[in-house]
Amino acid sequence: MRRMGPRRVVVFFLAIVMAVPAACSFGGTSPKPRGANVDVNAQVQRVIAKIPDRPAYPSAQKVLDRLNAAGVACAGSVRRPHDDTLECYLPGGENLVASVFATTRDRDDLLRRRLRQSWLPQTCVFGANWFVTLDADSEAERVARALGGIVVRIGSPGPA
Repeated sequence: MRRMGPRRVVVFFLAIVMAVPAACSFGGTSPKPRGANVDVNAQVQRVIAKIPDRPAYPSAQKVLDRLNAAGVACAGSVRRPHDDTLECYLPGGENLVASVFATTRDRDDLLRRRLRQSWLPQTCVFGANWFVTLDADSEAERVARALGGIVVRIGSPGPA
C-alpha cells in the first residue's frame, strides 16, 4: 500500500473539513441568517455575469488536454468517482481538479456552495460549463487564460 505524502494528507484533510459542514447542515435546526443568503446570492449573480459563454468543453479530459496544449502541464490524472471530474498535478506538485457540468445551473449551484464556504480560502477558475480548483493561486491566471475562464478567489476580499 502506498503511503500518502504530505500534500495528499492536506487534500484529504480539506475534503473532510469541507464535508463536515455539508453533512451537519442536513436536518439541522439552527436558522440561517437571511442576510447571509442574500449576500451570497448577490455575489453569485455578480460572478455569473462575468463568466464567459465560451469555450465550453465536452469533458474534463478535454479541459486537461487544453491545459496541456497551452503549456500548463498537468500530469497523473485520476478520475474522481462522481460526475465528470479529473484530478492531476502541476509541475510544482500543486493539485488541480477539473469538472465539467451538464448544465450551467449545476455550475452555478457549485459556485453558490463554494461562496458559502468563505471561511475556506479557495482559488477557482470558472467557465461556460466547467470549473477548475487549484492549490496554487500563482497558476490561476495562467489556467484562466489557457481555458478562457475567470478567476474567482473565495475567502479573500472578494471574487476577482
